[in-house]
Amino acid sequence: MTWRSSTIQSPFWAIALISGIVAGCSPASVSELSSPPATESPIASTEAIATDGTEAEFITNPSNGAGATEVVRSLPQLIKQAEMDLTVESVEDTIAQVTVLVQRQGGDLLGLQNYTPANDAIQHTAFMELRVPQSRLEDTLSRLAELGTPERQSLTAEDVSNQLVDFEARLKNLRKAEEVTLGIMERSGEIGDVLKVGQELQTIRASIEQIAGQLQYLRNQVNYSTIRLNLSGAIAPTPETSTITTQLTQTWTMATRSVSDLTLGLVHIAIWLLVYSPYWFVLGGIGWFVYRRSRRSPSTNSTNKG
Repeated sequence: MTWRSSTIQSPFWAIALISGIVAGCSPASVSELSSPPATESPIASTEAIATDGTEAEFITNPSNGAGATEVVRSLPQLIKQAEMDLTVESVEDTIAQVTVLVQRQGGDLLGLQNYTPANDAIQHTAFMELRVPQSRLEDTLSRLAELGTPERQSLTAEDVSNQLVDFEARLKNLRKAEEVTLGIMERSGEIGDVLKVGQELQTIRASIEQIAGQLQYLRNQVNYSTIRLNLSGAIAPTPETSTITTQLTQTWTMATRSVSDLTLGLVHIAIWLLVYSPYWFVLGGIGWFVYRRSRRSPSTNSTNKG
């Protein structure tokens, strides 16, 4: 097919052509090409690393002779995250050991929070966030468990195979649309058409950068697993020493505390008595009056008899 500048008089035809190409490269066509035939009966399979960095499974079929490779089937792409609570003898020494272990495993230390206690009576704790290759995740967890006593361990996995296939298909379609748009721009004659096609090209390239970034992020999450490690130091029991000096000191402390409590109690009683003193005076006066009356009555009766 030969393109001429006279056949493209408006950006409408350019946009229609680009959308037709993008619609023709749908994710369904990509999945059909990558899916294995249902009629094959594989008898052997081996794992390998595909060109895009993901794992793939090569299935052989003896019907083609000499075990020739027929199909390449992608394995599930999983994002794995692990968490472990570890009790250790020395948190500082364990932090150094974990750092060396992660470096040997080809990983990185993403974060460290070391909570150093003020005294030995407070438990020493620390939090470490690690990233290791997914192929070495199980081995790294086993080596970490050997550094102390695992109190809790968890492992989660998220399958992002469909997202990766979708992003790859969309990225392929956008790159094809970019190529077609560049060809249209080179063959456009009028300045207005060139400017409008240029704006469409900028939109396509922005979408390419966005999807390529998301695709790269997902691949990194698949290739490297995250480990959240919580370290807790063991608290040594404090031995109780009982000496004569200690006993005398404790007795003196208890005696002085008892005297203080007694004095404080007496003060409280005195305050209560002082507050209720008017009532005591009234009751005392009534009692004195009754007493005086009772003493006068016998003397009056004896006088009357005489």
